[in-house]
Amino acid sequence: MSDTDSSQAINEPPLHELRDQQDMRSSEGHPISIIDAFLKCFDENGTQVFQIPGHVMTALAKRFQYFMDGNAPTLDEAFGNKTGQQRNKVKMAARNGEILFHFLDELERARKIPAKNRNSTPFEIAAENTAEAFDTSADHVKKIYKLSGPKSHQGV
Repeated sequence: MSDTDSSQAINEPPLHELRDQQDMRSSEGHPISIIDAFLKCFDENGTQVFQIPGHVMTALAKRFQYFMDGNAPTLDEAFGNKTGQQRNKVKMAARNGEILFHFLDELERARKIPAKNRNSTPFEIAAENTAEAFDTSADHVKKIYKLSGPKSHQGV
């Protein structure tokens, strides 16, 4: 079946993808999000599964045109330089999210342990268990938690 075959349905992206795309439009400082939004429209085999939003196509076209017109000597520069660093920041944020959610699960579990049966606070137990699961330090887990949100976390 060809890409132009009208019988092949291209779906609209899920709502969370649309929200991510709105965030991308407002974050021109991170052009790697343009590439990410484009790639999310394809499966692991490279088959298009979602319609590519117009603003993503426009952003890609502008970057490629900028490169092709000779205004940028490399594609990296056309995409705002440091795309590798931008990609690593996106991956780090995703990993930190995984760590945070694991920590919250561990915290919930630790709170269920009666105080007389534990040798530390639920927070400390959760931080240690999460650090072990992700091969990082408990201090790093605590930092991710404290940076994650409400001011109420700051005193924990």
